[in-house]
Amino acid sequence: MDGKSAPDVKKFLYHTDAAGYYSRPVSNPRQARLRGTVRSDARGQYEFDTIKPGHYADAHQPPPMHIHIHLEPPHLPDHRVDSYYFEGEPQLQREVIARARGLERFSNIITLTPDDSGVLQGVRDFRIDPAVAERNQLVNGWYRNS
Repeated sequence: MDGKSAPDVKKFLYHTDAAGYYSRPVSNPRQARLRGTVRSDARGQYEFDTIKPGHYADAHQPPPMHIHIHLEPPHLPDHRVDSYYFEGEPQLQREVIARARGLERFSNIITLTPDDSGVLQGVRDFRIDPAVAERNQLVNGWYRNS
């Protein structure tokens, strides 16, 4: 919030499976099979393990592969922030790339690199912004306009 680490920030993440479905038989993001919650530690750090999501299986022109994320910092409302996207994803729109340019570790476009065992890893930090929290506030855990 003031340039310092933000401990105890709840992060709710969800995405499609490798085949591009949130759930089956109907792909419903509100019932995503691959979802989880993590909290940042005392140093503001967090991590999660998952698979790389697939493109939407039920869309003619699917959006880029992505992982949705909601943040709930202490004393601020639960809110959405830009999804994680992946560097080199062909469906990434120029506007998304332009917005992320220069943000470095705060970019929502993640560069995945393999660790010693071949597991892909990426880094993304967040700025906790009360104005964004208010503007993107969730209602009953979901987007206002859905």
